[in-house]
Amino acid sequence: MNDKALEVLLSEACAPIRWRLERDILGSDKPETVSKKELAEWPQVQKNLDLLTGECRFDWLHSSLDKAFENICGELHDLGVCKDFAGLSAKLEPYFKYLEGFLPGRPPFGGFLASLISASATLIGYGQHPLVRQHVTSRLDYLVEFKKSFDPSVFYAPDPSDMPKEWRGKNQMVNPDFYDPVRGIPLPLIHDLNSWIGITDRLIKRKAEEMVGFILSPDYQERIKPGFGTVKAGSRRYYAMGWSVHVPGWKRVPDSRDMAERFRYMEIIASFKSARTHPWFKRSFAWLEEFTGEDGLC
Repeated sequence: MNDKALEVLLSEACAPIRWRLERDILGSDKPETVSKKELAEWPQVQKNLDLLTGECRFDWLHSSLDKAFENICGELHDLGVCKDFAGLSAKLEPYFKYLEGFLPGRPPFGGFLASLISASATLIGYGQHPLVRQHVTSRLDYLVEFKKSFDPSVFYAPDPSDMPKEWRGKNQMVNPDFYDPVRGIPLPLIHDLNSWIGITDRLIKRKAEEMVGFILSPDYQERIKPGFGTVKAGSRRYYAMGWSVHVPGWKRVPDSRDMAERFRYMEIIASFKSARTHPWFKRSFAWLEEFTGEDGLC
């Protein structure tokens, strides 16, 4: 970011942007243009902190609604709120307690919810929490082990004979041999990707790098259906799986219609060398640079 952009943002941007600029880009522990008190009183910050009620029913953890834990943490991350905010750790304790109960897994959504909570907490600075770290490490081991024998040609299977009529032929069926209703699907989810942000342990980081490289491969991007498909969670119990990491414009020329989604994926994977050196990332970055004017501003 050039000096002109810094000057404009530090003088004209709202409190959350100035806070993140000074903390995340300039590396300041004590921002000068905005105080923590000012940020804490920002309406969107207050709204999301108030939404952390500790309610852990499924649709209070995962949904498109403001009250969902994943959305609250995503907004707090965007606003610059992290674990050094007074009272935040206490508000998260009910979620960590719930996560602890899911660590062994519990069908049909145990593995998924554990990944969701771990990823959401990581976004706001709790990646080193013992329960989060335990799940992320276990999940990475599960993914890396599956990748060793992954064969996309047999990842999907015909619809089982006991599948209800209304489900048949509607979606591709994930081979039941590859889906564990306790541990979840053995391919990286978007929540897994979020949970790998900020990993400092070299061994765990190396595994995460390996999985990011796998995500940005034809086997994942081309041979796996976006959203993965339908999974069998028990006798006559089926669910539409989702939350895969299919990047926009895998092969085609970048398009302004997917700019927001593209930029978001780039932000998440930019800390991984296996992503920064990939043609998709380089192509996307070069395209974004085309929007820079002579003064260096977008």
